Amino acid sequence: MGFTITSTYNTLDLSGSDATYDATAHGVGGLLYIKYTKGNETGVTISFSYKARGLAASDRYSHMSLNASTRIMTPTTYILNASGSYRIPFTWTAEETAVKFTFTQYGVTTATGTIDVDFREAE
Repeated sequence: MGFTITSTYNTLDLSGSDATYDATAHGVGGLLYIKYTKGNETGVTISFSYKARGLAASDRYSHMSLNASTRIMTPTTYILNASGSYRIPFTWTAEETAVKFTFTQYGVTTATGTIDVDFREAE
């Protein structure tokens, strides 16, 4: 890993390359705010998964996207390859209790960039 992840407003639980938000306004969604300072890495990918009420507490379910040309479902990922401030909208249902964002660098073994992330629920 190598890059540093912080949450200035402590809206996410951080663990290694993961940032988890425990949903309080179920069925609404919110915005992930990211300030990325690129280091020696080529970029950072962001994937996300959900925890669902009534299912095993350790199970996470990936958000999927359909490739329109190949008709193949793959886990949704976002790619950041330049320093900047980014805003990514997310939604969830009343049955989903947490969303986990996983940050992975690419292009080097030990990245030197920094990522500050915070989450705000929709009203």
